[in-house]
Amino acid sequence: VAGGGGGHGQGGGAMMHANKEPYQWIRCCNPSCGKWRMLLRSMDASSVIDKCRDGEWYCVMNTWDEKAASCGAAQENLPALGCPPWVMVDDKGAET
Repeated sequence: VAGGGGGHGQGGGAMMHANKEPYQWIRCCNPSCGKWRMLLRSMDASSVIDKCRDGEWYCVMNTWDEKAASCGAAQENLPALGCPPWVMVDDKGAET
């Protein structure tokens, strides 16, 4: 499922945002994980989700960044500038 920027993503959600933001993000569907992973600039979040079975994406499917290809890997450091607010806040409203 791909969504517009500005809202919270759901499990397996991908967020697409305005071109002024350099990266798109995808969220792990594992209920005990839910970490956001940054896509490469050349990647389109919708295309990644379309290739997933039942629209569910998991950290282990991260083929572009092997160090972040497991739920045990820490979430990427979020940039101070240009990071969408929905990535910086989890579903409970706490900063990640």
